[in-house]
Amino acid sequence: MQNILICASGIMGELVIKHLSYTKYTPFIVSIKQDKMRKKQTGDIFAFSNKYQIFESLGEYYESSSNLLPQVDSVVCIDWNKRYFHNTRPDCPIYYSHPSLLPLYRGYGAISEQFLRGVVYSGLTVYQEENNEHIDSGKIVYQERIKIEQHHKPIDFIQNCSKLIANFIINLYKGCTLQNITQDETKVSHSTRSRSNDLIIDFNSSSLSLYNYIRAYMYPFNNTYMIYAGNKYYITDAFIESWSGIDGIPGEVIKKDSNGLVVACGDGSILIKEVSYNGKIMKSDMIPIYKGDIIQ
Repeated sequence: MQNILICASGIMGELVIKHLSYTKYTPFIVSIKQDKMRKKQTGDIFAFSNKYQIFESLGEYYESSSNLLPQVDSVVCIDWNKRYFHNTRPDCPIYYSHPSLLPLYRGYGAISEQFLRGVVYSGLTVYQEENNEHIDSGKIVYQERIKIEQHHKPIDFIQNCSKLIANFIINLYKGCTLQNITQDETKVSHSTRSRSNDLIIDFNSSSLSLYNYIRAYMYPFNNTYMIYAGNKYYITDAFIESWSGIDGIPGEVIKKDSNGLVVACGDGSILIKEVSYNGKIMKSDMIPIYKGDIIQ
């Protein structure tokens, strides 16, 4: 049986390792200590130290840790720095997972970008790293479609991706034949990272656009927020209340009950079910905003 090294971080990495922990396979793992990463996006990779040999990466490039890592037959990278092997690399195939149907949505931020656009059919791609100038442009060796349902949030998509990545790693152990598909550069699209000051919501949008915007940045990402009386309320759960129609002035609370706040949009309305305020999660009906109030 071949030796495999998994370079893993984030929630995606944690979930993949969890799936593999129920199998007989025991890859080597390298990860990053949690205090060196944004807490919201960390996965507790080191919690699996009782089952796997886990190494701590000493820097953002392979050469900083290469003398500590074992000789292996393959490397699989999950939510990992895509320039990690830019300068030096092990003498074996290196595979990167990416949460889209490449060549669509190359780059960081692919998950949020697809939710923003209301993508219905996405997927998981694994490509072979080829040390070229374009990120996510290597040959596709494994690709599966994932349907994003209307009620799905990023964590649902991440969970589906993690199952497929674990399946790819199991296939590597079994010696299954990999695909060898050159990406069509005429079909390339790129995703962009948003910054925290971009995440204020705009109730002038349609309820569908606003819902896609809100859910695009739900856990494990930074949440969107609304402002009322000078306070920021980060939206952690929401859904569409009505798809169309003018229910009130955009931003007007048209209903408040045990389900949360129903707020008018430019077209339709949205139900804000849960928020985070001062670091605490609370149901929206518990915050001091009432019917008839206008939210920014």
